[in-house]
Amino acid sequence: MENRFLIKCSCGWKRLSTGISEDLKDLKEVKKCNNCGGPRKFKCPKCGKVAKQFRIKGNS
Repeated sequence: MENRFLIKCSCGWKRLSTGISEDLKDLKEVKKCNNCGGPRKFKCPKCGKVAKQFRIKGNS
């Protein structure tokens, strides 16, 4: 399966991902309210800040 998502933090840490929960099980997901929507967020393993998940352009 292709890596279609990029998870990156402001500290410079980044990682490619397929977006499947098995691929992300080592990262702690930051919970959000049910009505907000928006990108998935994870706790950065390097600095502890919030790292956002983005879709890589060119992949549908």
